[in-house]
Amino acid sequence: MTGRGGEAVVTPPAGEENRAAILAALRAAIAIASDSGALPLKQKAEAMLNEMLARGDELT
Repeated sequence: MTGRGGEAVVTPPAGEENRAAILAALRAAIAIASDSGALPLKQKAEAMLNEMLARGDELT
Protein backbone atom coordinates (compact mmCIF):
# COMPACT_ATOMS: atom_id res chain seq x y z
CA MET A 1 0.00 0.00 0.00
CA THR A 2 1.16 3.47 -0.69
CA GLY A 3 -0.33 6.75 0.40
CA ARG A 4 -0.74 9.83 -1.76
CA GLY A 5 -2.45 12.91 -0.45
CA GLY A 6 -4.22 11.00 2.31
CA GLU A 7 -5.40 8.24 -0.01
CA ALA A 8 -4.20 4.64 0.06
CA VAL A 9 -3.97 2.31 -2.89
CA VAL A 10 -3.15 -1.38 -3.01
CA THR A 11 -0.23 -2.25 -5.23
CA PRO A 12 0.43 -5.82 -6.34
CA PRO A 13 2.44 -7.57 -3.63
CA ALA A 14 5.98 -8.53 -4.61
CA GLY A 15 6.09 -11.81 -2.69
CA GLU A 16 4.29 -14.15 -0.32
CA GLU A 17 5.49 -12.35 2.81
CA ASN A 18 4.43 -8.96 1.45
CA ARG A 19 1.05 -10.36 0.41
CA ALA A 20 0.47 -11.83 3.87
CA ALA A 21 1.48 -8.55 5.53
CA ILE A 22 -0.88 -6.50 3.34
CA LEU A 23 -3.82 -8.83 3.97
CA ALA A 24 -3.14 -8.85 7.72
CA ALA A 25 -2.86 -5.06 7.82
CA LEU A 26 -6.13 -4.59 5.94
CA ARG A 27 -7.93 -7.05 8.21
CA ALA A 28 -6.51 -5.28 11.28
CA ALA A 29 -7.59 -1.88 9.94
CA ILE A 30 -11.11 -3.22 9.42
CA ALA A 31 -11.24 -4.55 12.99
CA ILE A 32 -9.89 -1.34 14.50
CA ALA A 33 -12.24 0.82 12.43
CA SER A 34 -15.18 -1.37 13.45
CA ASP A 35 -14.32 -1.07 17.13
CA SER A 36 -13.87 2.70 16.96
CA GLY A 37 -16.87 3.43 14.74
CA ALA A 38 -14.75 4.82 11.89
CA LEU A 39 -17.14 3.80 9.14
CA PRO A 40 -15.36 5.55 6.22
CA LEU A 41 -12.05 3.89 7.12
CA LYS A 42 -13.76 0.51 7.53
CA GLN A 43 -15.44 0.82 4.14
CA LYS A 44 -12.19 1.85 2.41
CA ALA A 45 -10.22 -1.01 3.99
CA GLU A 46 -12.95 -3.51 3.08
CA ALA A 47 -12.95 -2.29 -0.51
CA MET A 48 -9.17 -2.61 -0.71
CA LEU A 49 -9.27 -6.11 0.81
CA ASN A 50 -12.03 -7.18 -1.57
CA GLU A 51 -10.03 -5.82 -4.50
CA MET A 52 -6.97 -7.85 -3.49
CA LEU A 53 -9.01 -11.00 -3.00
CA ALA A 54 -10.82 -10.54 -6.32
CA ARG A 55 -7.48 -10.25 -8.10
CA GLY A 56 -6.44 -13.56 -6.61
CA ASP A 57 -3.88 -12.09 -4.23
CA GLU A 58 -5.07 -14.34 -1.41
CA LEU A 59 -2.53 -16.77 -0.01
CA THR A 60 -3.15 -20.40 -0.97
